[in-house]
Amino acid sequence: MSLVAIASPSPNEFSGAQLKSLRELVSIKTNSDELSVLVREELDTRLDLLASVDKKFDVVVFQMIQSLERDDKLVRFIEVLSVRKPHLQACLTAILAGDSIQPPAAYDIRRLEDLRKEFENRRENFKHLKAYKKLHDTLHAVSGVMPQVKIEHKSRVTDQMPISDVIVDTLEDWKDDIEKSWSRTEDPDPPPGWVTKFQTAIDQFLGNDPSKHVKALDGIENIPQQQLRSLNEKLVSCATKLEAQKLVGMIDAMPTQSLGLTGEVARFRNPCDRLVALVSDHKLCQRINDELQSAAAAAARLSLYSVEEIDDWPEMQRCLQRWAGQSALKEVVRTQGAADQFKSSPSAATFRSLIEKFSKLFKKTDEKLLSLTEDLFDASHELHASLEKKLKEATR
Repeated sequence: MSLVAIASPSPNEFSGAQLKSLRELVSIKTNSDELSVLVREELDTRLDLLASVDKKFDVVVFQMIQSLERDDKLVRFIEVLSVRKPHLQACLTAILAGDSIQPPAAYDIRRLEDLRKEFENRRENFKHLKAYKKLHDTLHAVSGVMPQVKIEHKSRVTDQMPISDVIVDTLEDWKDDIEKSWSRTEDPDPPPGWVTKFQTAIDQFLGNDPSKHVKALDGIENIPQQQLRSLNEKLVSCATKLEAQKLVGMIDAMPTQSLGLTGEVARFRNPCDRLVALVSDHKLCQRINDELQSAAAAAARLSLYSVEEIDDWPEMQRCLQRWAGQSALKEVVRTQGAADQFKSSPSAATFRSLIEKFSKLFKKTDEKLLSLTEDLFDASHELHASLEKKLKEATR
């Protein structure tokens, strides 16, 4: 085989700096399988005779280089490597000449690989997050379309008008979307009872038995609403498990500009930076909602409207005041104002106003969290793909 002639030092005259540069380059640009084939076919030996192959690859390369240097085969190894990987010839020539070589630096590549592995470890979490977001979207869509469904049901009863194709298709799509989305969550099989009940309600509402239409309509409207809290909790839990700030910390330690990942990183860290605060806001909304719903149930029974009926009223009001001071959401300010009004003039009217204002705030927070999870999923997919590409280029 014709080998490329490379100016080289005499045997056993490699400096520590040259050996370090060679080790880093070989660790980055080759793998165990490639080295095994190369030393067997070109140097007439085996990698397991040159190094402990059960060690980390960087250690294997170090031990192999030591063994080849001892046996006066290191120059030949470099020549053979330059033939098998011509794009490394400039780096290898520089190493043999004693010149310093620029990155790829092993440390940076290892950090790139570590970051890619963190994304790999979270692949299922991102998939679950998207599934819960899709479920959430579908259940919110139910609320938006129900007024028209009720109108068409009334026309079916009074005027014998059939349900329109648009509504039929929408209901059928909901059935499929909920089943498909749940199959992509962390506990896909079997689906929870509410999924089956919701699908059955749709089938019965679209069926030919009028005696089942009213109950089925109630199921279509009420079953999803009953599940939103549970889905909220799963969505928030899934978002928390991503440990987004850990990923941001790893990204901050990366030379992202030199790697050409500046744009992808900026698009990823933006939702990450917002995630912690928004999850906190969402949990606060859930706590306040629980308190208000409990008070509403008591008020309906006893016709009592006062802050004493809300168990954690002082804490709730403090949270709203703190939140209003930190948030630009007009819904927060309006809810705080309604809370102050209810405290000073407790009545059915001021309590109802508080409930209405808070419901809008909760919905807005919900929408922001859902939008953020979509941004986070898309940005993570983009950054992950770019990491894969950069690693492939770096280890080519």
